[in-house]
Amino acid sequence: MNVNNYVEIISLLIALIFCKNLSRYPFFVYFIPFLAITCIIEIYAIGKDRQFKNMMYNYFQVFEFLFYALLFYHNLELPKLKKIVKFFFPFYIICFITNQLFGQGIYEYNRYTSLLGAFFMVVFVCFFFYETILPSTTQIKLFQMPFFWVTVGLLFFYLGSVIIYAMYEYLSNNHFQKQSLMIFQVIISSLNVILYGSFSIAFILCRNKKTSLLQS
Repeated sequence: MNVNNYVEIISLLIALIFCKNLSRYPFFVYFIPFLAITCIIEIYAIGKDRQFKNMMYNYFQVFEFLFYALLFYHNLELPKLKKIVKFFFPFYIICFITNQLFGQGIYEYNRYTSLLGAFFMVVFVCFFFYETILPSTTQIKLFQMPFFWVTVGLLFFYLGSVIIYAMYEYLSNNHFQKQSLMIFQVIISSLNVILYGSFSIAFILCRNKKTSLLQS
């Protein structure tokens, strides 16, 4: 097991500790099965060959992006933004199937659909921050909002992922494969700490009474 596994397990344990409080916030209670499945897959992947890992992570990323999209769908307020999130579901699935059949295939890691999903997650984070600056928004401290910490974790993780994948491709193509792999592992571990650390803060903040982002 590595750092990624430990931070995922810690986040799951914190979610279980505050499970009664998660139900106060839209869709938060589903973090528990999501994190449980994440931990199982990550631990099961240890020691497996590269092709098997690629295949497993290709399908897991679909589950992951759809879960996060559902989370945004239930926590955003504006109908026009929710419609865009709703559009993401069929669009992403079609792109994934197309890439599997005619693009990178099953046994190569599907970077294209991964980057596509990361792009949409960053867009959805922007939707959330857009809602927070609307005139109708109540004067709530963002740092006290559980969903704010979820979006911060996702923003850092997916922006960082785009950058490191670009770096990895460049370094690999310029005969720095060992160095690129080491840099990739260090940065992805750091991003995982930020992501699951942010989730953990969000779960702890769920102890507070639910506050609405927008005034009714």
